[in-house]
Amino acid sequence: MRSPHSGTSSPPSSPDSLFDSPSPSPRHSPTPESPPLVYRHPPVAVSGLHLSPTPLPEELRSSLLASITEHCTFSPTEGITQCMFFNLPPFLDSLAAHLRTHLAAELPPSAIEALFDQPHPRQSILNAYVPGQGLHPHTDLARFDEGVLLVSLGSGIPMRFAPVDPERQAEAFELWLEDRSVLALWGEARWEWTHGIVGREEDVVEGYGRRLRGMRVGVTLRWLRDGNEVAQSAST
Repeated sequence: MRSPHSGTSSPPSSPDSLFDSPSPSPRHSPTPESPPLVYRHPPVAVSGLHLSPTPLPEELRSSLLASITEHCTFSPTEGITQCMFFNLPPFLDSLAAHLRTHLAAELPPSAIEALFDQPHPRQSILNAYVPGQGLHPHTDLARFDEGVLLVSLGSGIPMRFAPVDPERQAEAFELWLEDRSVLALWGEARWEWTHGIVGREEDVVEGYGRRLRGMRVGVTLRWLRDGNEVAQSAST
């Protein structure tokens, strides 16, 4: 990926205009004949990993896409697929407030504190993914504190989780993130498991069968530790 870019795009033709233009040919390995099964629920218990059973409202999805189009310039054909904010614009502040309400009944108070009540400034990274594009497995850098929120917009995608411990790789799995899904990471899932996306054009999803990938935007909200308020670079 190129360095992050942000800016104002020309007015979109629709709230979903991010997904209306043709995608470039993805740079990835061909999809195997039998890709691994992608689970709709974690097949193993991972403390601090929570995929909300309730998607975001359709109207919130539409308003988010309209705001993203206004505030970020994505051009996958030119390699511009990333947009960062170290001072959240109002639409992302509103998203964070909505997510707190959304997750309040699903998570214990300690998780809500980790995700929403840290004494640090928020940082956000928005990534556009073309069909077939992957994401290198990683844990978010230590400059980011406890509690990470991920929202998926557009095409569904499998996210692969694997223990950091190389002797526990048999526990790795891929989890299906639907359009409008909300994923929360804290504790063990935040620090002791990597997350990433395997690059391929289609997936085999538990209960759904084969699914072709389309355009997707991922929105990540996280906390900057003390002293990193004006960080100039970050890793997903």
